[in-house]
Amino acid sequence: MCWTSTTAGLAFAALLVSAAQAAAMPADCSKANVPDGPVKGAVQGKPFVPTQAQLRSAGTMSQDHTVFDTYRLTFKRPEGDMRAATADVTFLVPKGKRPDGRTFRQVPGGISDQPMASEGLPEVQGWSFNDDVTLAHISSVFAEKSSLKVHFAKRMGTKIAGTVYLCAPGDKPFWLGGHFTAEVKN
Repeated sequence: MCWTSTTAGLAFAALLVSAAQAAAMPADCSKANVPDGPVKGAVQGKPFVPTQAQLRSAGTMSQDHTVFDTYRLTFKRPEGDMRAATADVTFLVPKGKRPDGRTFRQVPGGISDQPMASEGLPEVQGWSFNDDVTLAHISSVFAEKSSLKVHFAKRMGTKIAGTVYLCAPGDKPFWLGGHFTAEVKN
C-alpha cells in the first residue's frame, strides 16, 4: 500500500475525530444531561441514526417471591440485509406496573454497584448494539465502564416519548443519546 500525504492526513484526521468523540463522552451518562435533539449515536466514530424506536413487553422474571415485568426498548436502522443496526435496552418494573414516568439507570461498575429492582437484581438487565456496517457487536456484559439513563414520559395511546443516554467507552466506543418516541408493542 502506498500512503500519500493526503491519505495519511485523512487517516490522522479520522483518528483525531474518533479520539475527540471518545474524550467528549461523559464518564457517567447516568448522571449527565441527555443530548438535545432526536436520538442518534456513533460506534467507532461512525454515525448511528436510528429510524425506528419500539418498546415491547418481554415477559416476566421473578426472584424469591417478587415478580417483575421485563421490557425491551429497541432502536433500529433497518437499511437492508447489510446495513442494519440495532441498539436495545432490557429493564425490569414491578409486575403490573408500567415504565411510564420512570427513569432507569446503569452506572459504571459491576452488578453490586447498580440500581436494584430487588436485592441482587439490577433494574437494567442489559443492553446491546449490533451494526452490520462496522461489524460492531457490543454489550453491557463486557462493558463495565458503560453507563446509561433512560427516562419515559406517560404513554399516549400506542406511543411513549422519552430520553436515552448510553455511553460505552473502550476498544469500540459507542454512544447513543437524545429524545425519542417509541411505538408500544405488547
